[in-house]
Amino acid sequence: MLSNFLIKMYWRNTMREPLEVRIERRLQETGLPGVSFGVVAEDKLACCEAIGLADKATGERLTNRHLLQACSISKFVSAIIALCVAERYKVNMDADINNYLTSWYMPRTRRDGTGAEADTEAGAPPLKPVSLRSLLCHQAGLLDPDDSFDSLVPGESAPTLLEILGGQTRLLPQSVVPVSAPYENFAYSDAGYCVIEQVLQDITGMSFTLLAEEFLFSPLGLGAFECRFEQPLQTLQLDTASMPMAAKGHIPSGEVLAVGEPVYPYLAAAGLWCTASAYARILLEVIRAAEGRGKVLTPALVNDLFTEPGAKYIGLGNFSSGSAKNPFVYGLGWGKGFQCAFRLWLEEAFGCIVMINANPGMEQSESLVGETTALLMEEFDPGR
Repeated sequence: MLSNFLIKMYWRNTMREPLEVRIERRLQETGLPGVSFGVVAEDKLACCEAIGLADKATGERLTNRHLLQACSISKFVSAIIALCVAERYKVNMDADINNYLTSWYMPRTRRDGTGAEADTEAGAPPLKPVSLRSLLCHQAGLLDPDDSFDSLVPGESAPTLLEILGGQTRLLPQSVVPVSAPYENFAYSDAGYCVIEQVLQDITGMSFTLLAEEFLFSPLGLGAFECRFEQPLQTLQLDTASMPMAAKGHIPSGEVLAVGEPVYPYLAAAGLWCTASAYARILLEVIRAAEGRGKVLTPALVNDLFTEPGAKYIGLGNFSSGSAKNPFVYGLGWGKGFQCAFRLWLEEAFGCIVMINANPGMEQSESLVGETTALLMEEFDPGR
C-alpha cells in the first residue's frame, strides 16, 4: 500500500510545474548562478538536486558532486563532533574547559568585565566556568569585535589557531577573553568555536580535520570528496581523477571567486566544504539517532544537541523556531560568495538543506535560499 507521503507526491507532481523548472526560472530572474539542495524524508535521502552553474564565467554546470562552502552551518556539524568526542573521552560538557586545554588557557574575567582573573579577588561572586556547552550555544561570555573573522585575502598566509586565540591576527585583533559570566547573555561568537576547536584538538591530539573524519564523516560513509573540514581547500589526487570539484563563489559585484575561496582558517566555526547531499545525510543521522538508530549519535546526544541550556531557542550549534505544534531547528550560513540554510523537523523526521554559490546581498529569508526552502516544504509536505 502506498504511504500517504507517496500519494501526496503523486498528485502534486501530476498537477503542477516540476520543482526544477520553477527553481531554474528563479535563477534566471535573480541572476544567481546555482543552487544545490537535499531533502530527507521517509527515512532516506528523498531528493538531491543541483541546478544552474558552478561558474558563470565558464558556464560550467553545477552538479551534485560539487562542494560548496557551508559558512556558519559548519557550527552544527562541529557541535555534533564535539558531543561525539565528549562521549568517547568522558568529557564533562559543563566543566571548566581549562581542565582539558593543554596548549592554551582561557582567561577569566569578573562579572562586569573589568579584569582578567578578577573572580579570584576576595568578595568577588563566583563565576560559572566557561564550558564546552556554553561555548557551543554562544553563551560563554565572549563578544566578537566588529569586522572580525573575515576571510583571508588572496596570497595571505593562514594563521594558526593559537595565533587567532591570542589576538595576533587581523582576523581577531584582540585575545579571547570573556567579558561576562556564562549564560548571562547570548552573543553569537566565532571566537567561541575557535576555542571549541582547540579544546577538541587538545583532548584528542588530532587536527580538527582528522577528528571530524574519524568521529563523523567516515562512520557515515562520507568521503573527502563529499565533506571536508579544510581551509584552504586542497585538491586530492585519486588515480587519474583530480578532486574535489568545488563550485566557485560569486559576489554581488559580479566577480567570480577562485576555486577554494573564501578561506576561513577557523574550521569549527566556518571551515566546512560539502555537497548538499552530504549535509543532508548528516541530518538523516540526527533523525535516526533520535530513534536509537544512529551510527555515531545516541538519543541522549541528540537531546543534548537540541536542549536549550540558557537562552530560549538556542541549542548547540543550532536555533529553534516554529509553533508549539510544528517546531523545527535551523541553521544559517552566509559568507563571501556563498549562502545556505538547513531546517530539521525532528518529530516528523523531515529535513532539508539549501546551498547557493553566491552572496545574494540579502538575508536567507528573502533570498533564493529561503525561496527554495519554501518550495521544498511545499513539494514534500505542504501541510507543514
